[in-house]
Amino acid sequence: MMKTKAQGEDMMKTQAHGEDMMKTQAHGEDMMKTQTHGEDMMKTQAHGEDMMKTQAHGEDMMKTQAHGEDMMKTQAHGEDMMKTQAHGEDIVKTQAHGEDMMKTQAHGEDMMKTKAQGEDMMKTQAHGEDMMKTQAHGEDMMKTQAHGEDMMKTKAQGEDMMKTQAHGEDMMKTKAQGEDMMKTQAHGEDMMKTQTHGEDMMKTKAQGEDMMKTKAQGEDMMKTQAHGEDMMKTQAHGEDMMKTQTHGEDMMKTQAHGEDMMKTKAQGEDMMKTQAHGEDMMKTKAQGEDMMKTQAHGEDMVKTQAHSEANNPEASKEMLETL
Repeated sequence: MMKTKAQGEDMMKTQAHGEDMMKTQAHGEDMMKTQTHGEDMMKTQAHGEDMMKTQAHGEDMMKTQAHGEDMMKTQAHGEDMMKTQAHGEDIVKTQAHGEDMMKTQAHGEDMMKTKAQGEDMMKTQAHGEDMMKTQAHGEDMMKTQAHGEDMMKTKAQGEDMMKTQAHGEDMMKTKAQGEDMMKTQAHGEDMMKTQTHGEDMMKTKAQGEDMMKTKAQGEDMMKTQAHGEDMMKTQAHGEDMMKTQTHGEDMMKTQAHGEDMMKTKAQGEDMMKTQAHGEDMMKTKAQGEDMMKTQAHGEDMVKTQAHSEANNPEASKEMLETL
């Protein structure tokens, strides 16, 4: 009886131990479920951060597009301003031609030189403003480069986070964590594809900027060609005027006009050489202001000469006979 009683107690202890083992197993399964839930929460948080970065990148692209549209509007406005300036120069040329008919030969040559230099200085000033715009564009490109470096740092931080996560998963060695590793690897490949897409976008942007530069160079070439055609027409006009040498006073005026054209051509070549020296642009601007003052002084000289002719016509007659 005593042995039977002892055996019964041992059976009860064994049953109690079995129940404890089942509770321990249930507790372990609950811990595994909690761990899986925590990993899902971390993935959700990482996905939310990626979405926020994507949104910020989209806003930057929209700002870049708006900046490009502003640049195109500015270019169109500049072309309109150049057309208006050309029209104004035609009016000034017509007025100068009327004044040349009433001036002496020496004073007429000085006025033509001053006018040509003034126009060249205005072109030089416009070129300086273009150089300043180019500098501002360069600063924008440097900001874009700094943004790219920040993206590279973010990528390095993401790789460090992936290494840390891989180390934690190695410690657990469960089937569910192995599947998570495969999902993480697929997500990393998607991130690499996104990076490749971003680099392609940067290359496309650089190609677009090269196209805009090529377009601007083409427009400059067309302007230069049109200027050359105008010079050829002017040369033909000068040759026609040289044929009218039988007309006394007209012959002298035509000769002076031809000399002015030769001087204008030489000054145009000097201005092209000056344009190649970008560092002297600011000094040239100051000289342009001096030239504007000189032109105003020349107009005062014209008024003074007209006044003198009105008060002393004999002296004017002697000057004309001398010429």
